[in-house]
Amino acid sequence: MTPPMDPAERPPDAGTGHDTIEALRALQERSRALIELLPSVTYVMEPDETGGALVYVSPQAQSLFGYPIERWTSDPDFWRSVVHRDDIERIEAAWQAAGVDEDRYTLRYRYVTADDRVVWVQDSGTMVRDPEGAPLHWLGVIVDITDRIEVEWELRRREAILHAVAFAAERFLVASRWQDVIDEVLAPLGDAAQVSRVYVFENRQRDDGTLVADQRAEWVADGISRELENPEMQGFDFYAVGYGEWADAMRNGEAVQGHVNEVNERQQDLFAAQDIRSLALVPVFTDGGWWGFLGFDDCVEGRRFPPVEVEALRAAAGTLGAALRRESAQQALREAEERFRTLVEHVPATTHISRLDRTASTIYISPQVESLLARVLPGRVAGGPRPVGEGAA
Repeated sequence: MTPPMDPAERPPDAGTGHDTIEALRALQERSRALIELLPSVTYVMEPDETGGALVYVSPQAQSLFGYPIERWTSDPDFWRSVVHRDDIERIEAAWQAAGVDEDRYTLRYRYVTADDRVVWVQDSGTMVRDPEGAPLHWLGVIVDITDRIEVEWELRRREAILHAVAFAAERFLVASRWQDVIDEVLAPLGDAAQVSRVYVFENRQRDDGTLVADQRAEWVADGISRELENPEMQGFDFYAVGYGEWADAMRNGEAVQGHVNEVNERQQDLFAAQDIRSLALVPVFTDGGWWGFLGFDDCVEGRRFPPVEVEALRAAAGTLGAALRRESAQQALREAEERFRTLVEHVPATTHISRLDRTASTIYISPQVESLLARVLPGRVAGGPRPVGEGAA
């Protein structure tokens, strides 16, 4: 068996020149094809004083962010125009620190796409060095983690909303009227749901039977206009302004969502007047049926409220409904007691209620007892004179 030829002894035409270049070119093409098939963005960045300048970005960047590849590599500052402005300083600081102290970094940050969406990414980079240890370039991979981030946020918001619901239940429990504590309750709900407004509407019927709703309470975030004093929010006629389908859905126990890009032309007017980008409405029920609704406006971002968040908002509406039912029950009890008192205090007899225990202590005795005792024990009732000859006892 002939041993392999030493490369130093191989003649010039034995594949060390043109063939090697072609082999390297083929390997490069295969590597590029592999990179461009991956579900991620690959890039090469040369280190500089700001962290690095892009020299290569894989085509997935255009699919993910919507901007032509040429813009990424032709303009060193292009990335700053498409990264979320709140993340730029953090990214630059991390790149500079990695170039000095370490050979790798992992960052989470946001891009704003060509169609104005926000995409969260995880960006992992590794420094490639020459045999002497001098830095050559950063090799990085960007992965879209928007779905993962949204799930994490949904769970955190849901947990925060449930904490706000627990606080609401506690406040409603000690309040005699839900109106006395509703402002305290709405603020934590608004903060937890990260919305611009939270409000309560109560339904009523006009004399002609038309269903309308009156706004009864409201919380707004900083910089958001209040609508509680808006006369159009009193006697709000669902059907007259194009919200009849929403009223029907809530009457059936369904939550309702609206997005500025999805509502019809008549609904657009209300959205525009109140700067609403998206909203969610969850019905409130009492023993008498559909009482009204709890509403949430987002005036900053048009978004869909995910199912876990809607269910948490339902819990908040359920807490309000429970408070209303308790108040209704207490009012019915007071009215029943008043009717009982009126009845027993007008019959020609003394009525009393005593405990079923050893003491048989009296809980209630009607005022007729005074006239009865006045006849049986004259002078011992209502501070009158005592019978002659009796002692002080």
